[in-house]
Amino acid sequence: MWTLRRAAACGAAVVACRLAISGQALDVVAVATTLLLVGALVAVPFALALVDPGAMRGRWWLARLGWWPAAGCLVTSCSFAPGAAAAWLAIPWLLFTLLIALLGVLHAAERGGGPAAELAIDAGLVFLAVGGAWTFASRAGLSPLGFVEPWPLLTAAHFHFAGLVLPVVAGRASRLATGPLGTLACAGVVAGVPAVAVGITAGARGLASIEWLAALLLVLAALAIAAQLAWLAARCERLLPSALLALASLALCGGMALVAVYATTTWLGTKHLSLLEMAQTHAPLQVFGFALPALWALHLLPRPEPIAQMQIVLPWLGDRPAPQAFADRPFGPEVTPGARGVATDRHECELPPEPPGPPLPEGPFRRAAAAARSYRSFPAQMITGLRTADPVVASETVVARYRMLPGLHLVFAARVVEVFDGAIDGTHRAGFVYRTLAGHPECGVETFAVEKDLATGRVRAVVSAHSRCGTWLSRRLRPLARRLQLAAGRAAVANLRAIATGADGSARQA
Repeated sequence: MWTLRRAAACGAAVVACRLAISGQALDVVAVATTLLLVGALVAVPFALALVDPGAMRGRWWLARLGWWPAAGCLVTSCSFAPGAAAAWLAIPWLLFTLLIALLGVLHAAERGGGPAAELAIDAGLVFLAVGGAWTFASRAGLSPLGFVEPWPLLTAAHFHFAGLVLPVVAGRASRLATGPLGTLACAGVVAGVPAVAVGITAGARGLASIEWLAALLLVLAALAIAAQLAWLAARCERLLPSALLALASLALCGGMALVAVYATTTWLGTKHLSLLEMAQTHAPLQVFGFALPALWALHLLPRPEPIAQMQIVLPWLGDRPAPQAFADRPFGPEVTPGARGVATDRHECELPPEPPGPPLPEGPFRRAAAAARSYRSFPAQMITGLRTADPVVASETVVARYRMLPGLHLVFAARVVEVFDGAIDGTHRAGFVYRTLAGHPECGVETFAVEKDLATGRVRAVVSAHSRCGTWLSRRLRPLARRLQLAAGRAAVANLRAIATGADGSARQA
């Protein structure tokens, strides 16, 4: 299988061949074009390989496959002068970067927010789409916001490195070198990259102080990243990754020193570095001294443990759930009933009664209880269990696929903590209790039960829960989450009634 690492190696060969035969004059446009191709053909797949989960999830498979035609079209586009032909050939790369941005948004949503290190990586994936948009503008000969060449081309190259590589390196380094400095570095780079874009736009309109402040923010964030890389280099026992990290740290400091000089002298109106000199010094130093060595070193270091999260499945992109990812996941935080922020829900529905005494072998109680014990309480078009056991057993991990919207499914899991089927105090109860696992949008316990009063024959389905928001995102969307949660509870007891009465029409499959 063609991996992203192999793609980066092939991209490097293509860039080297193009440089060998191009014979272009060493001007700003030629340097920027080369840097853009190094970013798209080498840095992008190399950085994505650090983020790629490795599983054959549809959208990541599409990204691995889609890089090849998109990169090929971009190389061909850069062989034409800006215009209609070059623009059409740049569209596949724009679409590829938009797909990568979608992956970043989905990855952040799957975690429900933080931590800062992962948010920085997600932001880098989103920022790449800005580079794709400026690449298209440059190839089409457009002048966005009044900027003319070489600014669109330089901005395109900038977002392939400072936009993607810098946040990815910051996030991965912060995962390996934990501490408050990493959090500050990640927050600084996430804020600094768009701030520099805003600052340059403001500077072109005479607001040089805004440009200087934005550059200062990114410089400080980059210096924090350089400090982390130096810390990792000092503690790495292997020579090659240690040397690469040290080189990347020094190059990042040197490159940021040039940025500070350029931004400060521009602000003061006493320029000492021209745009061509920055393109010939700062840019190669950051690309070949920082970005590529840092990415190479991080590939040689141990991969951090994945953050617990749910899965967002987009069937129209070929996504498939990966229930095996939940097998060994720990429980989420405990929930205390009655505590602040904890919701208590109880949904009941009367089922057809039975004669007093033990449940009938084929009566409404047993039909509903069999469905509840098999995790078929919810309507199949809403929630289905990705499981093979029937009925559920204690300690089983139950993975649920929730069809939130057409083409948008959520996959999360809970673990069975109790299974019951017997009479206590004159009531026969059958069902189970599970507790949500880490990464679930809700923390808590839920009970699915069918109850029969042995004295009166009254039968009812009960779904009850104690829960609170499990992620930052679910807390921000609490009204919507509660509405969906309550709707699911009501649908479950209604579905158990339909099963008990035979109104569901046929046996359901889990």
